[in-house]
Amino acid sequence: MAGPPWGSTHGPTGGPHPRGIPPRAHRSHHRLAPQPLNPELLYQDLKAQEGQVLFMYLDTANPPKVTVGIGNMLPNVAAAQALPFVNTETKAPATPAEIEHAFKSVAAMKGSQAAGKYRQTPSIEITEDTAQQLALTRVTHEFIPLLVRHFAGFDDYPLPARRALLDMIYNMGWSSKDAKHGLITFGALRRAAEAGDWKTAALHCHRKDTAPNSKRPSHATLRNEWTKRLFEQADQIAHFDR
Repeated sequence: MAGPPWGSTHGPTGGPHPRGIPPRAHRSHHRLAPQPLNPELLYQDLKAQEGQVLFMYLDTANPPKVTVGIGNMLPNVAAAQALPFVNTETKAPATPAEIEHAFKSVAAMKGSQAAGKYRQTPSIEITEDTAQQLALTRVTHEFIPLLVRHFAGFDDYPLPARRALLDMIYNMGWSSKDAKHGLITFGALRRAAEAGDWKTAALHCHRKDTAPNSKRPSHATLRNEWTKRLFEQADQIAHFDR
């Protein structure tokens, strides 16, 4: 995989910031150079928060989509066949026919089930290294450029804040077609981030809970709490740097 721009400070096109604010306009938030993003740390964040499944499964979208790894959607059989799936029984690379059969079998099932329900026999899976590469490629080429474009000064944010925003955008995307869903809807969070007000950011990072009435904390609730703690850590770092 090509070297990722973990320390990049420029927008996707290298041009001026689209909102008229230079990427480093808010450097005054920090006296110390921010810690660089660590690919392995980001992968472990996503693996823990988004979840990782090495065989094909259906996500919770409506209609559900065939997915693999850490939330990587496969739009069709050809997209699945482009990945290095392995037959876990023979330990040999899966054939195009095996991959097609696994894809179509999963696509015909009901969505939003526990991941294990989608495991086929034999199981056709990608390796953990492939799952990591797929996730970090999306982070590099899709999500970091979006955050640099839409959050002025992103590269200078404390590391916990960048981790939190990357988790949120990986989970929700930047924007739905109608701009009613995604990180774009978190205007108060964006304003707080650009102002370096991480205490306020921590109060405006809550994602909708998919099971608000459950007696036990849902994964969404725990994920919200984790993200909030990251912004609170960013606030502590910012106060130390002043």
